[in-house]
Amino acid sequence: MEPLARLVQASSDNLRTGCGLAAAIGLLAHSLYFIHGTLNAVATRIFLVHLAVLSALAAKSSLVLEVSRGSVVTAALFGSYLAALFTSITAYRVFFHRLSHFPGGLGPKVSQLYNARLNVIGKKVRSQWEGYHEVYGDFVRVAPNELSIVRVDAVRKIHGATTRCTKTNTGVYEYNRFRGVADLEFVTDRSEHRERRRVWHRATGKKESAKHEGASQPVILQLMKTIGNAADGGTPTDITGLVSLFTFDHIGAVAYSRDLGGLRTGKPSEVRSLLTILFTMAAKLGGLTWPMAMLADFPSFGLKKEMEDLGLRFVREREKLDTLTGDDILGDFIADYCSEKPVAFENYNKLAADAILMSIGGTETLDSTLSYTFYYLAKNPHYRSALRSAIAPAFGASAAGEFRNADLERIPLVDGVIKEVLRLHAPTTVGGPRFTPPEGIYVDDVWIPGGVVVWTPTDLIQRSEKYFKHAKEFIPERWTTKPELILDRRAFFPFTIGRHECPGKWIAMSTMRRVVAYAVWDFDWDFAPGDEGSSIWRQEEWLFTRKPGPLPCVFRRREECPGSSGGV
Repeated sequence: MEPLARLVQASSDNLRTGCGLAAAIGLLAHSLYFIHGTLNAVATRIFLVHLAVLSALAAKSSLVLEVSRGSVVTAALFGSYLAALFTSITAYRVFFHRLSHFPGGLGPKVSQLYNARLNVIGKKVRSQWEGYHEVYGDFVRVAPNELSIVRVDAVRKIHGATTRCTKTNTGVYEYNRFRGVADLEFVTDRSEHRERRRVWHRATGKKESAKHEGASQPVILQLMKTIGNAADGGTPTDITGLVSLFTFDHIGAVAYSRDLGGLRTGKPSEVRSLLTILFTMAAKLGGLTWPMAMLADFPSFGLKKEMEDLGLRFVREREKLDTLTGDDILGDFIADYCSEKPVAFENYNKLAADAILMSIGGTETLDSTLSYTFYYLAKNPHYRSALRSAIAPAFGASAAGEFRNADLERIPLVDGVIKEVLRLHAPTTVGGPRFTPPEGIYVDDVWIPGGVVVWTPTDLIQRSEKYFKHAKEFIPERWTTKPELILDRRAFFPFTIGRHECPGKWIAMSTMRRVVAYAVWDFDWDFAPGDEGSSIWRQEEWLFTRKPGPLPCVFRRREECPGSSGGV
């Protein structure tokens, strides 16, 4: 009689003996298999094997015993197996894991489900982590095999150009695929990433970003026109909503030579709606890696397929234009694809994957930073006056009646305001995870074992009193006339550092400088009557990136504004 039948028969004769055998199998399964390595890649196989064993056990029990008795035996055996397995896993994670000597809450030590639960009930994981660091210090265990580290040395050791930490085995980067290929952010192979970055740099580098001003300028002026219409109406306007519409219109023009029409129609574009739904669903998982890995094993369906189809449509419609190179980024990518020897885009799906990536990376920083800039300039109107005085010589300097980035980037206060907002409200609050090499790493004098997922939460490091005086306060002068308020400049890394530094940061900075300049040049604004602007952070959401809450403001045209910059 096969082993399964023997187990069923033994359990029928003595249920306690059978359950003991099942529990022993559970303990062996953990000690011989589950305890070794990262198993995200085989999550689907593990699930199917357990489902098959349960089905076979139920079938055999029904044959050997009567159905009612067989059901009891099946439940008892499989329950004993699972109880022993998870008891062993829990004991190991709490007492014997290589991270067991690092402090942290009991829930995160035991299971990733704890963080997922926080997301489901509406709590911000970032806020929870901040609380942990206040209690436990700079090194906190935030999941069974994950550490959060609030040390500037960790940023260099984990993300710097010479790091041996990788994106593989983090459970985040391996499974987000576009028709089988990864976009730039999710490429884990360093050679492939290097070649893809070369093409991105040709399209978005510091010098190259100037050519995109022609595409972005009309969108910025459309934003000013929309704000002007609201000012004429005299009613409160949710500026975060307008900024969100603007960011997608902007990336449509700069990336695809495409009018997404959000500001013009007042309705979110298709890509924005899809991304919001997908990000919300993914964020609710709270870092659970197995569901993501299992979904990756199945063909695309539903919203994910809609997003893939949208990316392909962007590429195909861009190909129909007369020229492949010009003011948009995707044209440069397609030019590489069509070249005799493509550097990075030899695969059509890679084009579509990075087309969608631009919709994410090209909007998240602008959305968060511009929204909070409007907040701080409403709260601190004297900075609006200071900015106007500072930018006055730049208005019309390079083009009549316009602001240009080449003129604005020379004005310290403009960048000081933007940098201070980026410091206080990093778009990616907890940053991206990395996996430590087998030999481990040292962060200052603390050894981090190999095979561990590590986080360097941007938000917490950039707000730390160890690196910035009055770290929670909005003080743009720390970047201009009061450098003594910065204790360690390495602690400012909103675009991350090293090989994975944001390739679009120059375009982002150029755009933000011009939006801020036009806004303070054309308008004054205050929080809506009876509102202190607190909803922007009270209702903020973390959907892997920061999503500010609403910010109702009342705008007024500046009568003394010399010249027209688009707000009329």
